[in-house]
Amino acid sequence: MKRFFSIVLFLTSFYSFGQEIKTRVQESEFNVKPDPNKEEQFEEARVFIFADAGLGRRTGNITTGFLLPGENDISQQTTDDASPFKNGFLLSFGFMYYFQNNLGLGIRGNWFSNKANFISKSGGRAEASTTIYGFMPEISYRKYLSSDKEAFVYGGLGAGVNYQLQTQYYSKSQNNRDVNHGFFAARPFLGINMPLYEIFHLHVESGYQFAEGSIPSGILSLSQFQLSAGLSVRLNSF
Repeated sequence: MKRFFSIVLFLTSFYSFGQEIKTRVQESEFNVKPDPNKEEQFEEARVFIFADAGLGRRTGNITTGFLLPGENDISQQTTDDASPFKNGFLLSFGFMYYFQNNLGLGIRGNWFSNKANFISKSGGRAEASTTIYGFMPEISYRKYLSSDKEAFVYGGLGAGVNYQLQTQYYSKSQNNRDVNHGFFAARPFLGINMPLYEIFHLHVESGYQFAEGSIPSGILSLSQFQLSAGLSVRLNSF
């Protein structure tokens, strides 16, 4: 009988000890907290490459570039009417990087093209083909339009060089003339940038590119008002 009570007491103690271990394990599980899910860090669109197209309208003294040898080898200005040479097609391309303080640094290249027919002072028909190239580093600053930090307005200033390649063709003469000159250029600009689809953004921009200098016949202006629209491609991910 004593042996029977000893076995019962042993089993009861073992069961109580097991229950205590199980309870401690279960209690310890309540103290283990799962790691919180880390939210993805939002990163603003800061790195862009862009390309756009638009119109440019030249300003200043642009007819001084149209010269043709006259009598006694004296060059004469072939026309006083600048209107055919003012408007042209514009292409631009470049790169812009915005820092966290919304200040941006970039590079821009642009291309202006004009082809025009005109009547020279001598009464002959003539044609001029003009291309103006520009290249300049730029500094920009942007301001977001809302707290979601997507669409923004921006403005800035570029400084570099402009170079003109111009050829004149005359129907009554074989003496076609090239007028090629380069000048320092500065360009203030203002625009708006809006998300379009995924990594693509739409931008609209206006600017005034100032460039003029002295040539043998006077002052030649390459300056132009510019209005363009195009795509910006965001290189950094959100």
